Amino acid sequence: LDTHTHTYTGIGTPIYMAPEICLSASKRQSKTARYGPPVDVYAFSIIMWQSMHLSLPWPNVRFMHKIHAMVVKGGRPEFRKDVAALLGFVDLMESCWHQDPLKRPTFRETLHTITEIREKHYVKSSRRHLRSKYSALSDNGPDVKVTEKKSRRDSSVDSNVSGVSTELFPV
Repeated sequence: LDTHTHTYTGIGTPIYMAPEICLSASKRQSKTARYGPPVDVYAFSIIMWQSMHLSLPWPNVRFMHKIHAMVVKGGRPEFRKDVAALLGFVDLMESCWHQDPLKRPTFRETLHTITEIREKHYVKSSRRHLRSKYSALSDNGPDVKVTEKKSRRDSSVDSNVSGVSTELFPV
């Protein structure tokens, strides 16, 4: 599937609609308008927001046409200050919901960024945890060595300590 030429018609679930869909829906062109993968990248950004907030976006807005109007003008769900997020995750989310569909990353670029975030935050911290957890074993028995290997599925790094995998998000 060539994601650069594949297009979709119709509109989808209102809270996940990209600005270009909201705009054509407001002009009653939704059945004839054609959209590409950037509308799905936008929808993914809303899912990212939901995963951090554990709630639906726009909780105080009762009518979908009001959400559409806000989105068309550049409005996005508010990011609460009490929500914790990994470094880089919010930047990715914001780039995925960019007003201009041509400035949104592709899903390939999004996956690459998520993999980098995963490597930085999860895999490295897991290695540190395992090194400290199993360091006592090396004093009382055979050496325990933390090794890195390339996965056959992709180029992500998996850590193993005596066969104990620390891969948190298999690809």
